[in-house]
Amino acid sequence: MALPDSIVHLNSQIPQAKWIKRVNEEMIAAATGQGLYLLNNQLQIQAHLTKKVGLPGNGINDFASDRDGNMWVMLNTGLAFVQTVGALHQYVQGQGYDGVALTVAESGENLFIGTDLGAYKVGPTIQKIPQIDSPLPYFFKARNSVFTIFGDGNIGQIVDLNNPEHKVQSETLDCYASLQWDPLTLILGTEAGLFIWHTNNELPIRIPGVDWPCEWLVRQGNSIWVSDPEHGVHRIRLDTVQNTIVALDSFDQPFPESITYIVPWQDQDQSVRFLSEDGIRRFEQETGRFVHDSVLEGLAPIGRIQQISQDSRGNIYTDAGIFWHTPSGYQLDLYSLPYLKQLDIQNLVVGESGKVYVPNDQNILVIDPQIRSPKPRIDVPQIRSLLLDGQAYFQNGKTNQPIHFGSRAKRWEFQFSQPFSAFQADVRFRFKLNGQHENWSKWSRNPVAIFTNLSHGNYELIVQAKNAMNLESSLVHLPFSIARPWYLTYSAYAAYVVLAILMIWSLVKLNTRRLELDKLRLEGIIQERTEEIKMQAESLQQANAKLLELDQFKEGLTQMIVHDLKTPLNQLIHLAPHRESGGRLRSIGNQMLNMVLNLLDVSKYETTRMQLQKDPFPLHELVNEAADQVRFLASEKNIRIQIEEQVEATVLADREILVRVLVNLLTNAIKFSPIGECINLRVRPAADHTVNIEVADRGEGIAADQLESIFSKFVQVQSRHSGGIKSTGLGLTFCKMAVEAHGGTIGVKSQLNQGTCFWIQLPVHQTTASIAETPTNPKFPEITESAWSAFPPEDLNKIQPVMAELAQTPIYKVSKLRQLVSQLSDLHIQELAEWVKHLERTIHAGDEAAYRTLVAESQMALTRN
Repeated sequence: MALPDSIVHLNSQIPQAKWIKRVNEEMIAAATGQGLYLLNNQLQIQAHLTKKVGLPGNGINDFASDRDGNMWVMLNTGLAFVQTVGALHQYVQGQGYDGVALTVAESGENLFIGTDLGAYKVGPTIQKIPQIDSPLPYFFKARNSVFTIFGDGNIGQIVDLNNPEHKVQSETLDCYASLQWDPLTLILGTEAGLFIWHTNNELPIRIPGVDWPCEWLVRQGNSIWVSDPEHGVHRIRLDTVQNTIVALDSFDQPFPESITYIVPWQDQDQSVRFLSEDGIRRFEQETGRFVHDSVLEGLAPIGRIQQISQDSRGNIYTDAGIFWHTPSGYQLDLYSLPYLKQLDIQNLVVGESGKVYVPNDQNILVIDPQIRSPKPRIDVPQIRSLLLDGQAYFQNGKTNQPIHFGSRAKRWEFQFSQPFSAFQADVRFRFKLNGQHENWSKWSRNPVAIFTNLSHGNYELIVQAKNAMNLESSLVHLPFSIARPWYLTYSAYAAYVVLAILMIWSLVKLNTRRLELDKLRLEGIIQERTEEIKMQAESLQQANAKLLELDQFKEGLTQMIVHDLKTPLNQLIHLAPHRESGGRLRSIGNQMLNMVLNLLDVSKYETTRMQLQKDPFPLHELVNEAADQVRFLASEKNIRIQIEEQVEATVLADREILVRVLVNLLTNAIKFSPIGECINLRVRPAADHTVNIEVADRGEGIAADQLESIFSKFVQVQSRHSGGIKSTGLGLTFCKMAVEAHGGTIGVKSQLNQGTCFWIQLPVHQTTASIAETPTNPKFPEITESAWSAFPPEDLNKIQPVMAELAQTPIYKVSKLRQLVSQLSDLHIQELAEWVKHLERTIHAGDEAAYRTLVAESQMALTRN
């Protein structure tokens, strides 16, 4: 992009100009990173002051001129005094001057320098002002004097630099702006609000009603426009005599919602305009709204305005363009916009004949307002190089000639440029490839188009450029073609056909031979597998026979173990009364006998139906007998068994089996009950001529997921309070088998930490309507003398030797006792059957006292007969 005609000179001899200022009518100073340049109005270098020629350093912050035209240069490392004749005097740190010079102000014959360490008064020598020992962020003039606000933090003091002894104590002030209302009155915009200071008074006075940060102050007649970072701008009319607000107008609502940035600005004609992110606006008094400035924005749409400056000829410079001031009005120069966006337009100098000097990062730009730029233009881009797989194919070649490629490449990289652009970074490109990608790419500052794996065919690359003014260039075209590779030619296709035919014939032959070989191999495999199956069948038959043999061995072994255990257990029970711990030994023996019987019965009745010897019995007898058998076990844990009989009922049952069921349930209740608790054994009536027997404890309970499997074989509920009582896991399994064999049902109800209740429901053989007491001492069945006299003599001859042997046999010899009982049963005497059954139950229970009583009474009656 070519330079606009209004930019007539680009001084490349002054690199990286930071700022420029006019020293006097004949001299302009330019600060750079390489020192200070003194220029004339034609921007010709008159002197170059650097550290080598006596300047304290090359880092320049600011400078000021005194009344004699001499220049004071403030640097990071010192202060330099430059006379108009070019003599250079330097003041370095340690020679009356300390710190980095930051600000400068002139008052009368005095020049004041502010540093980061304090304030200095400059004359023939430099004198530090001792009353000020903190950084000086702000100087302002009033009453022909220079004042400063300084302090520790934000606690401000206003000091007259001409009279440092005069300090004005003030409240917290962080001064942003000052406005000279009249020679003796100053308006201060601070972080804490708006203050008015009559300089003949000691203190600034806060203006009530203004409590927001006032960063910008612009006067318009008798009013002040004050910026507000939160609520737009305000217009204030002051009474400077009473120090009060006459009128306060806030204008935050009339702005569009999208505007969050607005700053008042006053031009040379005292007209107030407002800079915003939506352009330049002015205040319309009739509507009370801020409208677009028809004078400036009427020339062209303008976006966000952040910088604005006006020279002595009335030209307005913004980051949206230059408004040239002419007798007929303003003219907008948008063509200079790309240059102005890179410049500090607040830092410009009007030179000879109205030329404007503006520094940029590289040099000093000279803008001539007398020359108007023509219509903007943009040059056509150029496709300057092509890289195939990283290798250069052409560079700076002609881009409008067709190119033919005889081979394929994996990566195609086209590079293009807009060579006559002064600001290459502002140029954007887009492209498309006809033949593959028909759509335009997005605008990008990357001047490269990359394509991969292009197939053969005809293509055309089209490139277009666009500059910062959004002006689009003409299109540039690059046609090219990619030839077919050798393996896609017609000769190659013919060779492919012949080769395919040969391959098919070969495959058919190979497949036929393979099938023949597979047939032979499969026949051999089938024969081998048949032999293997026969051998496996024989092995399985042998294994099955062996398993059956092992199973029979297991059954025999189990029965042998059970029968062998019964004898020593009965002996243990018989010897228990003669020992000091006989009760405990008897209880343990009963438990072990009960376990063995459970194991025997479960093993036996898994394959055959349980054979019962049913007789009608009062239910309370069974309940009390079961409770008596576990009472010693309960006493070891201090557990009380409470029997609650709400009905007197008779059941048709096998007394021994049913007592064992209740003993198993009571043993489980004792096992899982805490020490000192109570177990309830309840007998309650139920519907349909049935009776319920419940065994309830207050133990830990059973988890819900274990209730379904509680009656399975070898299932034991884990508990931490079992009291050491052993179990095979078959007790509840036996209970379920026994109850169901009696035509009843068994179940359980339990909740964790609330106890468990096992219940049995049995059919009633004979019930009563009222609750009756259960006899505590049931009478054993006996055969009286009259009954014995009714027996035939031949039966008595058979009974007498058996009865005599029963009287002499101890109860722990269970096997012998069972043989004697079997001899009595084999006589098939109806009158003796009930007595024999009761005798058998007494032997099973291990109740020696009942056994002796039963045998002794019957034998005495038989002897007397």
